[in-house]
Amino acid sequence: MNNYLVSKEEGGNVVGVAFFYAPSYAVADAALHQAVDPFDWDRYSLEKTNDACFDSLPTYSVSLDNDGNACVGGEIVSHKNLPLV
Repeated sequence: MNNYLVSKEEGGNVVGVAFFYAPSYAVADAALHQAVDPFDWDRYSLEKTNDACFDSLPTYSVSLDNDGNACVGGEIVSHKNLPLV
């Protein structure tokens, strides 16, 4: 498993919004794209990090189901169960 920091551009500043624990960049990226409105994709970035966790950020363990959907807690990722605000 790898650690990924999700950042968002807000008012000209880049701020961390979440931390993903996922088996690969592709899985973390799938979760990000499932959780974010397509019109906002360019405001978000995903970066692999060696840090174990970010105490001040929500942390999500992301996996893939048999259909290739990113899941958190056994549920397919959406903006409802993975809010990145």
